[in-house]
Amino acid sequence: MDEILQIAAEAKAVKLELYCLTIAGLASFLQECYKPNMILQKYKAFLLKSWDERPRKILKPLGLCIYCQLFWLNTIAYPFYFKGYDLNYILTIGGTFAAVELIRLIQNGSAKG
Repeated sequence: MDEILQIAAEAKAVKLELYCLTIAGLASFLQECYKPNMILQKYKAFLLKSWDERPRKILKPLGLCIYCQLFWLNTIAYPFYFKGYDLNYILTIGGTFAAVELIRLIQNGSAKG
């Protein structure tokens, strides 16, 4: 019985890790799409133009800050992926931040090499 519980716990941990990498990958992908000559370039230009016209608190989660955007992507996606919120949601907040940093390190390493 203990073996089954251990396997189930390991499967849940792997699922959480894959979820964190998926959400971080989505946030990184969106940030790449905001660059010049990419599909969301006009959206980022709109956000930057709106910087002085609208409350700044709302513009960062909409795409100007990858960490703010990452938090909201995680908050919205978590209940769909895991069928509601539980204490593991708190783990995914840190896990997604760590995963996005890992993706950035890989991107920077591949750009140099």
